[in-house]
Amino acid sequence: MLRPIEYFTATNISKSYPYYVRIATLSNPERFDSSPFTDLGGIERRRSESGATIILLGGYERIEDVTSALNTVRTRGFEEAYAVAKDANGNLTRIK
Repeated sequence: MLRPIEYFTATNISKSYPYYVRIATLSNPERFDSSPFTDLGGIERRRSESGATIILLGGYERIEDVTSALNTVRTRGFEEAYAVAKDANGNLTRIK
């Protein structure tokens, strides 16, 4: 069974790792093109408290890995992206 590209997960990236790049928060997430990021990891979409959708890239095991991915995301046009850590309850905290 084929999965949609926005849920692509690279073999060396695991959703159990705590670090992610928050690419954007969108009110119309269906317009988000994840194809520029498939080489960096999997895309996760989460509903925010306001009803918008948070677009996350990751997860990464080490802070160095998320920092590298963040720099790449910014050079690909998402200058407002930042790194976040996800705790055991799924809460996100900005780290860079």
